[in-house]
Formats: sequence, C-alpha cells, structure tokens
Amino acid sequence: LNSTACCLEVDSGAAYTVISASCFNSLRRKPNLERNTIILRDYQGNMIETLGTGYVRVEYKNVHKTLPVIVIKGTRVVNLLGRNWFEPLNINVSGINQVHNAVLNNVIQTELESEFAEVFDGTLGVFRGPPISLNLPRDVNPIVCKVRKVPFALRPLIEDELDRLQQQGVIEPVTHPRWATPIVPVVKASNEIRLCADYRITVNKVLRPETYPIPNVQDMLANLAGGRVFAKLDLTQAYQQLTVDDEAAEAQTIITHKGAFRVKRLQFGISNAPQIFQQLIDQRLQGIPGVMPYFDDILVVAKDEAQLLGRLREVLTRFREDGLKLKKAKCVFNVHEIEFLGHKISSRGLEPAEEKNSSDHSSTGPK
Repeated sequence: LNSTACCLEVDSGAAYTVISASCFNSLRRKPNLERNTIILRDYQGNMIETLGTGYVRVEYKNVHKTLPVIVIKGTRVVNLLGRNWFEPLNINVSGINQVHNAVLNNVIQTELESEFAEVFDGTLGVFRGPPISLNLPRDVNPIVCKVRKVPFALRPLIEDELDRLQQQGVIEPVTHPRWATPIVPVVKASNEIRLCADYRITVNKVLRPETYPIPNVQDMLANLAGGRVFAKLDLTQAYQQLTVDDEAAEAQTIITHKGAFRVKRLQFGISNAPQIFQQLIDQRLQGIPGVMPYFDDILVVAKDEAQLLGRLREVLTRFREDGLKLKKAKCVFNVHEIEFLGHKISSRGLEPAEEKNSSDHSSTGPK
C-alpha cells in the first residue's frame, strides 16, 4: 500500500477493506483522510470508530490499482481485505475460506439496511420527480357514480383502510366531487383489505392508451447469462409512491359509504398505470448493468458478491435520491437461486418455479 508492504487478512464477510491506525502511520506516503460516512459494526453489533477514508495505491501480484481504505482507530486492529477489493484485485475466495452464503446474505442485507435506512423504514415513499398526468381529453365529461353497497361485516375493515390511506397522504376527503368511482374491496389472505376502484366505468373510458411497451418476460430472462448471484427488490405500494397532478387526483376520486375521497397518488386499476410506472422505473434504473425491473419487482444479477453489492448500492442510491421505498420483508439479497416471474433462476439457467409446476396440474382457473 503506497509502496509499503502490509499484511491484510482476506475476509469475505467484510464489505470494506480496513486497516489499523498503526498500519496507516507506517505508510511511506499517507493519503489524506476524508470523513467516513459508512457506519461500521463488529460481529456483536457495536459501532466501530474510524479516523476516515482515504485512497491508497495497491500493488498485488501484477495488479496496480488505486482503491479506498477505511482507517480504524486503535493499534490492535486486524487489517482486513474486504469484498470491495475482490474484483479490482481479481481475488476469488473459495473452499475453506468461503463464508456460507446464508451468513453472507445476512451480512449484505444488514449492511444495506443500515446504509440506506430511509429506503427500508417501512413508510410509504413519495417520488420527488414531477407529478404524473393522465392526459385526459380537454372536452371530457366527468362521470359520477353512486356508492355501491358493501357487506356490513367489511365496513370496519374498509374504514380502517381509509384511515390508513389518509394518514399516508394517499387520499383526502372531498365534498363535491366532479368524478366518483365506486370501490371494490378485496379481502386478502391475511384478512387485510385492499381498496380497488372500478375505473372501467369511469376514467378508463376516456383515457388515451399509453404506447410504452411492457417488457417481454422471455426477453428479460434471456439476458441472465453469466449470473451466479441474485437479489430481488420489492417496492412498497409501488404505484402509490407516485404523486399525480390535480386533474388526475380529481379523476381518480373514489366513492365509499364514508363519502368521497380524492386520490393523490397513482391508482391500481387505472388502465395506463402499468405503462406509466414501468417507463418511470426503467428510466430511473437505466444504465445499471444486471438490473431488470418488472413493475414493482426488480431483479439484480451479478457474477459474484462484490459485483452484486455494487449494483445494489447503485439502485438503492437512486431510490434514496428519488424518495422511493422498499418493502424489507419481500426483498431477497445475495442468493444463488431465486424465483422471478414464474421461473427459478440460478447459475444453471432457468427452470419452472415449483409453484408454477404444481399449478399446471391443480389450477382451477383464474381467481
């Protein structure tokens, strides 16, 4: 390091390369240190104090690279060569030194959830870009429908969901709506309720079709060659992270037994919503290799853990900048086999997912 011989222990469980203060002071040329913005913790979860981050000239075998290193306070610190140096130095760890994938998966997940805490905080995101417009025709005549009766037993669930959506800023009450679409309550297996709206009889009648193409699943899966490790990210209430303009919010108004509510976020059931969302997420993740968004699911493919971590960081950085949030419980990090769009994906290639196989024999039709 900077023309000084140093001994570092290769540790695939460490995301970053770190050296002790004494090792740093022994360098012939000490780099300038900048404030370290990365939170480091030991295996017990205790925070590790750092002096800062600097760049050193690394010579390893026939490789010469300038790479970042974090300097740890104290002299009795083991110098660790972490995963961020593996790819630049062409290091591959295998056999007895390889960390079990389940452990490494947990390390990567914990690290990313700490570094991008606001992306995983469980709240509903608000996209920081311009609001979505539905581009309604200028001469459109608004349609107002009457409220539909719902089973009395569902009313408390509907009211709870309306309260939750108001607290999230998705809806707000309105007294004299120009548009009104009846709701269609859907009870999920968890006994929670999803409030859909029957936009087929209102705004969808007048919307102009969007021309943006939805990705072809087979074309996406054909681009997986070389993938050995995988991750999958899931956006929380994906459409509802996108705000809409006043005209669209008015057109999406729902009518319930508790009155009318103006919907300020993009709604599931709007005929153009899939194309609008897919185009936005494609644009926001454009240029990151190995990243394949399909609506609210994002597959990330890489050849090794270091490359995967780098690509995940880039995705999460953009989401943080955009104000978008992920559902932590549905995200999967650093696995060698993953299910995506009805297929099991691994380094061996594609196989039908087990659920899909069983449904081929037992399905009774759409539900």
